[in-house]
Amino acid sequence: MKNVLLVVPTLLQGGGQKFVLDLAKGLDKEQFRVRVLVFFRQRHKAFAEFAEQNGIETVYLDKKKGLDLSFFRQVRKAIKEFQPDVIHSHLNTMLYLLPFYRKKQVKLHTVHTLAEKEHYGMQKLVNYIAFHWRGVVPVAISDTVAGTIANVHHLKPERIPVVYNGVDCARYDIPKVAGDTFNFVSVGTIYEVKNFPFLVDCFAALHKTHPETRLTIVGNGAQRGKLHQQIDALGLSEAVTITGTVGNVEDYLAAADVYVASSHFEGLPLSILEAMAAGLPVITTNVGGVPDVVHHGENGLLIPPGDPEAYLAALTELTENAEKRAALAARSKELSKNYDEELTIHGYESLYKKG
Repeated sequence: MKNVLLVVPTLLQGGGQKFVLDLAKGLDKEQFRVRVLVFFRQRHKAFAEFAEQNGIETVYLDKKKGLDLSFFRQVRKAIKEFQPDVIHSHLNTMLYLLPFYRKKQVKLHTVHTLAEKEHYGMQKLVNYIAFHWRGVVPVAISDTVAGTIANVHHLKPERIPVVYNGVDCARYDIPKVAGDTFNFVSVGTIYEVKNFPFLVDCFAALHKTHPETRLTIVGNGAQRGKLHQQIDALGLSEAVTITGTVGNVEDYLAAADVYVASSHFEGLPLSILEAMAAGLPVITTNVGGVPDVVHHGENGLLIPPGDPEAYLAALTELTENAEKRAALAARSKELSKNYDEELTIHGYESLYKKG
């Protein structure tokens, strides 16, 4: 049996953190003993409960904000105690792992976004050192992300395995909920990268001509207050809902007609894969790894980022064209089978066994 240490900075809300917990839950317990090492004590209630309910062994350290030289001792102690055969890092954790990698360990780092957006300054240098001189293998979550890793870190493409993100497709395969309104839904942390103000502005323009439309934003984040102010100023308080963090995303997807996203950039958002598994057509900005899974005119519509006229046209088209909507939805459902979490888990299990 191999000891696998999954390392994240926090268990606060985010796609990377959700990915780690899903992976920890799904790995074959007869082959791998899994522990999640979390640098900061802060945690999201839903994530902490998920870890506890699924028996995920989790250790919280006590890192201070910023560069914390004393923190190396905590990491060294945690690694020495667990004796990992595999160290699998995520997000901005590699700096504190760098001194403790050993030659015989399998060392992986999943890049959850475009490589040029993942880190800046010292953290970018740390990743470069890890990939070139410490034997750490960068894992890409999509083909597009793999290309950015090769370019940013000057690596040969064959050195970069690609393991696509995955979701529990069965969880989202539930009957649709019929209603009197036409419902758009978007899921994500409410912060600048997701560009929710742009989405709300475009929806406001649609709602003037299609008053039966509704928009639900499932998530929470630092910009939630400002987004509420924008919604109120546009007179959309009855048409736009922000739910906060929920534990039943699948129910909101089942009640929707179309999934919408408006990010400035992305790696490969789990929320879009969830929407596909739920059988929803997708309208999204054409950024990052999104076009690896959303194919324009096949299972969704790809819009240039920051183009409100094109985005409004897409919203209008799918609101009015039921036949097109149904065709895109059916293809979304079909393609989602390629991104089931079992395939993701098996991909990482294969990488863990290579050492």
